[in-house]
Amino acid sequence: MYIDSGADISIVSRSFGELFGHNVAKGKKIKLKGVSGEHIIAYVHKMRMLIGKHEIQVEVAIADVEEIPNILGRKEVFNSFEIQFKNLKKCTCFLRK
Repeated sequence: MYIDSGADISIVSRSFGELFGHNVAKGKKIKLKGVSGEHIIAYVHKMRMLIGKHEIQVEVAIADVEEIPNILGRKEVFNSFEIQFKNLKKCTCFLRK
């Protein structure tokens, strides 16, 4: 997943959500607007996410389309970790608070 500090909520493609057993349309329907200005229909679901050895429960928007990158947004993730981007070492560190 791409880490996007500008994204309010994490979003994944429809097939990614289905891969983890979610019936996409059973989530709360929302309309998101991306950087391009294009609107995307998505459905919000609760998911368990494993980051390193830490498991957290997050809300994830599952897009109704495939043509979208999987993005790790701020909601619940950025409050749970200190995130360090170490460009010279080409790594990203998630430190548990």
